[in-house]
Amino acid sequence: MKQHINIDIQGMHCASCSAIIEMSLKNKKGMESISVNLLSGTASMIYDDGEIGPEDIITIINDLGYKAFTAEEGVKKKS
Repeated sequence: MKQHINIDIQGMHCASCSAIIEMSLKNKKGMESISVNLLSGTASMIYDDGEIGPEDIITIINDLGYKAFTAEEGVKKKS
């Protein structure tokens, strides 16, 4: 089933950072679309939860050297 998720990403500082994240996720099985915004430090994506999940997506981003968490987690951390 298609799902939408917003992820906050810390550690991006140039256009290459956002491009690396997009390219790393774009071809993963189950990813429908992804858009990474360098200025806001966020990524918005649509994925098939039967193929890939939020934990997988966050792990992929973290393994690239960034710190990723769901937007909901980010709100909790700021509180």
